[in-house]
Amino acid sequence: MRFDDIGFYIDRTMGKDSVLEIGSGTGRIGIPVSKVCNRLVGIDASLPMLLMFQQKLQQSRAMASNIQLVVMDARSLALQQKFDYIFFGFSSINYLTDPSEVMAFIQSLKSILQVNGRVLLDIFVPKELAVLPTDWTLDYVRPLPSGGQLKRFKQITPEGSINVIKRRYEEYSATRTFKRVINTESRIRPYRPEELKNMLITSGFGICGEWWNYGQGSSDNAAFFSIEATLS
Repeated sequence: MRFDDIGFYIDRTMGKDSVLEIGSGTGRIGIPVSKVCNRLVGIDASLPMLLMFQQKLQQSRAMASNIQLVVMDARSLALQQKFDYIFFGFSSINYLTDPSEVMAFIQSLKSILQVNGRVLLDIFVPKELAVLPTDWTLDYVRPLPSGGQLKRFKQITPEGSINVIKRRYEEYSATRTFKRVINTESRIRPYRPEELKNMLITSGFGICGEWWNYGQGSSDNAAFFSIEATLS
């Protein structure tokens, strides 16, 4: 990530009592956030991803007593507690490929948001691309607390307004010995910033703030857009 998205989420959740991270993945964002809030609940539809989250906690000896991990799909939230901050980070809302799914998701947040609580959503800013890479390409290489590495490869296949994205996560030990692979396939739909903003307003939310590239740039050629809202 060429922008400090982790620092951005830390700033937004600093000192919060109860935080919900939707789409926690392997804990890249959730673990740092858990250190600045009182309680973090992380949900993800992928059990293998949450197992890697748990493994990171064990390897880093990070405080885990304030973290609860739950296998759950964002499209069918079934949580009883309320939160004073909810975020769906790293443009994960783009995985809801039908606008009606986004509207239903936003509506579902109302029942689990504390009074005066806030919601943070971010999206990829759509680009007009003449050619999408259809071969497997290396997306990133990230260090693991164990001294090992996590490599992510991706392949994109356009299908009309939807992009089918295959990702391959390869985990290596500190000696660079291959340990395991996790394969995922997902479909994403680009949404324009004004679309997301209008969906929040239509659902009864008031806008508190807007940022480009996690507060590190302007709208000119921005790659990411974030928006924070509260119930009106």
